[in-house]
Amino acid sequence: MTDEEELNKLLVQAAVTPSHETRELISHLVNAGELIRREMPPKQMLISTFMASASFGMLVAPRGLGKSWFSLALAVAVATGQTSFLGWKIHKEARVLYIDGEMQTIDLKDRIAALSTGYGLGKLDILPSEELYQSGKPVCLDDKFEQRQIEALLATLQKEGRNPSLIILDNLSTLRRGVDENSNSETQSLVDFLISLRHKGYAVLVVHHTNKAGQQRGASILEVPMDYVIELKKPEGSAIFHKGACFDLKFSKIRGQMPDNHSFTAVLEKNASGILQFSVDHSVNEVPDTTSVLRVLAEAKGTMAQRAIGERTGWSNGKVNKLINSLKKEGLVAVDHRGTRITEYGEFELHQFFPDRFDPPPNQERFELPF
Repeated sequence: MTDEEELNKLLVQAAVTPSHETRELISHLVNAGELIRREMPPKQMLISTFMASASFGMLVAPRGLGKSWFSLALAVAVATGQTSFLGWKIHKEARVLYIDGEMQTIDLKDRIAALSTGYGLGKLDILPSEELYQSGKPVCLDDKFEQRQIEALLATLQKEGRNPSLIILDNLSTLRRGVDENSNSETQSLVDFLISLRHKGYAVLVVHHTNKAGQQRGASILEVPMDYVIELKKPEGSAIFHKGACFDLKFSKIRGQMPDNHSFTAVLEKNASGILQFSVDHSVNEVPDTTSVLRVLAEAKGTMAQRAIGERTGWSNGKVNKLINSLKKEGLVAVDHRGTRITEYGEFELHQFFPDRFDPPPNQERFELPF
């Protein structure tokens, strides 16, 4: 059954299934003329132009790419009053509730410590999964009883003056169980719950995995009501040499205004104070693809097959072949039956781009221009 057929089935069932309660909708009807004259506060934004104070969005990425680092770093930035995150303006310091689904508590502790000074974290509350699993009661977002427990938690936090503005659910695969995640009908309860949180004034960010096709995993209905979807993908080119979390980021959906900074490569690295921090790496776009191939060959310390170069860079065989031919024509690589290797001229070229990492070849004067 296709997604469209399943949705139609749900609509038919809703039409023929008698409601347990009767209610009149006329009292909720609003005339358009009255609506535009109604005095309402303007929409308040929490982050940049895409995350409103009442919103529902998703961060989607393959496993192991750094989405938990991203979401924790975002939580720390909002809760500690940082003015921006990855070039996105944070409009106000706000409380954050981070609901974890898989990490050990010690890992949460270590990551938050690495992402912060250790101070000013009073507005960040964590619901660790480890304690919940140990008590035999892990969170299940599809269960209506569990949904009521989360609502009760939020009510308690509100009474204590700790009501969060942002709720991060990391991640959807581990916070669901006992359902067919590919079924629109079985996902409906989850969608209704997340929409209800948005209508109650919360900004909700769902962290999720991609499928083999690179799209969000599971039922298509999940993405329908979202205000935005942020995709993280494996970086290409010279970004692959970064040792920590590193990814290409883009928005695949947005209802509001697209932020100016909407497509870039981000890296996680220590700042001058030794704190791990995400930043936009513009330098990866300044290194030609041919130079990235030279670096792959240099680090291989020998010959490499073109297929291996493609696997290392994430490029297609056709693109690698085109780059190799260009490098060969310029004398920067040599190709024989064993594969492709970098020449001394290629070593010289690589040294020009990365002087602190790669030494020049012997007698480099041969390659320098005479002026």
